[in-house]
Amino acid sequence: MSDRTCLACDAPIDPSRRADAKVCPTPSCRIWARRHPGEKKPTGTVSYTCQYERCGKTFTRAKLCGKRPRFCSDSCWESYRHYSRPEGYWRVAEPFKSRPYTCVDCGEDGFDKGAGPIPERCPDCAEERSREKASQWQRDNKDWATARKMAWARANPDKVAASLERTKPQRYAAIKLYQQQNPDKIREWKRNRQARRRARQMGLPYEVFSAEEIFERDGWVCQLCTEPVDPLVRWPDSSSASLDHRIPVSKGGHHTRVNVQLSHLGCNVSKRDRIL
Repeated sequence: MSDRTCLACDAPIDPSRRADAKVCPTPSCRIWARRHPGEKKPTGTVSYTCQYERCGKTFTRAKLCGKRPRFCSDSCWESYRHYSRPEGYWRVAEPFKSRPYTCVDCGEDGFDKGAGPIPERCPDCAEERSREKASQWQRDNKDWATARKMAWARANPDKVAASLERTKPQRYAAIKLYQQQNPDKIREWKRNRQARRRARQMGLPYEVFSAEEIFERDGWVCQLCTEPVDPLVRWPDSSSASLDHRIPVSKGGHHTRVNVQLSHLGCNVSKRDRIL
């Protein structure tokens, strides 16, 4: 018979256990020893009085080494916590009541949910303002936003493919509408693309630039007839602005800023592929 007893349950400890063992190997006893090292678990019961003023009854609990219990049940604790705590402590929130407000953007009157500060904008205007702020941030931090989008796209190729497939009709409709509203820009883009493609196929150097950049550089003066070019005249008028290669691409001319110039469309057509 062992002369050692468990500090938690007073049961004799198996003599085969190590010499410094003070509790049984049962989980409950081991938990007690871990939480109360070297202390003997008290036995018996103690009477207490519930501190909730509307209850006040006497209840018994097992002896504890820690803090004495204050309430006889969870319901008394909840009631005290909700109704009897002094001012400044958390209390039960009153039911939310809708409050009227006027949107500062659209001027519409509405009612909120009663939680938090009164809103300044209706949900639609608030969402639109949030989108505008996000777009403005992306414009102000273009490089950072672009790098972050590219990193996300590389890490989520499946989501990108699914999004492109889902938004294909909307994107095609937006592209078609833009082409209808900006025929001059589309025509200029196609001509520049064709010139770059020809230079690339022939193994010639090329640069990416806009026709407007060359027109502004030459001061809207035709470099073939030295007459002014009216910016308001549009293609296919012979006096409209066009981009001419000093040395034609067909004869080895580069599609670069140095080799292009402003000319009337009629002058450009008359020059053909000659070198002047």
